[in-house]
Amino acid sequence: MSTTQTIVTIPPMTVSPEVQEYANKHGILETLQRLLEATPRIYPTATSIQVYLKQDVSLEDLWFLTFEVRVPAADIPDHVEAKRRWGDEWARAYPPPRLHSFVLRLVPVDL
Repeated sequence: MSTTQTIVTIPPMTVSPEVQEYANKHGILETLQRLLEATPRIYPTATSIQVYLKQDVSLEDLWFLTFEVRVPAADIPDHVEAKRRWGDEWARAYPPPRLHSFVLRLVPVDL
């Protein structure tokens, strides 16, 4: 009797230490955790996921928790739909009132 196993790979993910600090300080750690768990599930073929803080260029007090996801271009033929899936998860993970900005930067890459 032979058995087959399905191998699930998780895209490499890097989260800057400042992201955790910011989320903890502002009470949005649970939202961050949910998005960290959901992002590789939404984009299973991602080659990398980086999460970092980015300051607004004109407003010093405005920060963005940025999820930069690199996915093979062939795996996201409909860029708008691919971003919508993450946006739907964001909406479930972060109910109103929303006082902080989570941003997806979906980058198609050629392999």
